[in-house]
Amino acid sequence: MEFERSTGSDDDAGSYDDQRSNVDPISPTEEVTMPQQPFHSALSDLPTETLLDGAFRRTAVVGDHVLVQATWLKPGHPTVPVDQHPYDQTIYVIRGTLELVLNGDQRFEVNGGEMFYIPGGVPHQAAAIGEDELHALDIFAPIPPAKLSMAAHQIERVADRPNDQVKGS
Repeated sequence: MEFERSTGSDDDAGSYDDQRSNVDPISPTEEVTMPQQPFHSALSDLPTETLLDGAFRRTAVVGDHVLVQATWLKPGHPTVPVDQHPYDQTIYVIRGTLELVLNGDQRFEVNGGEMFYIPGGVPHQAAAIGEDELHALDIFAPIPPAKLSMAAHQIERVADRPNDQVKGS
């Protein structure tokens, strides 16, 4: 199945409580690098960003060319706006069920233990369906610079301890 890729425009922009645009204007060819140090932490110890009236939480860690975002989304949440960015995104659902709508009309259901790949440039919208809270990992490549703030805890710890193994508190 082929997906339509679109560049989007400011007219299409939506937001998570006016905190981010749905079209990332940063070029996917910009290079973002991390120090080559280990990082270890429990997800529960990482700071999270909370959106959609508390129904959506996320945090992230980065490597040289990838950002891994842990996502929690409660069923019955407010509508998540259509998202579109130039980055490849792979979603691995750990628990719950995710409904994805691509290009406004292609619907997919992704259950716990399943994964889904979205090519860069494809408009998509997500919803947690069913009774269980959705727990998922979103893997972005290359790194979306607009998402780096979610990994500030990791970048700061690595920068503070450049010659040590880094372990989360």
